[in-house]
Amino acid sequence: MPRRRSPEKRKVLPDPKYKDLVVAKFMNHIMKDGKKSVAEKLFMVLLIALIKRLRLIQ
Repeated sequence: MPRRRSPEKRKVLPDPKYKDLVVAKFMNHIMKDGKKSVAEKLFMVLLIALIKRLRLIQ
């Protein structure tokens, strides 16, 4: 039995650029060593590449 109470779960705030909770959770998932800015850049590059590919298919 722990002596301290268990910490409260923090709410994930939505992404400031897209205002979407799923985007924020995905960026938190790909983040390494707490470097959120690197994860944001990686996500933006990924999103741009995906948009370009979808335009080529159509």
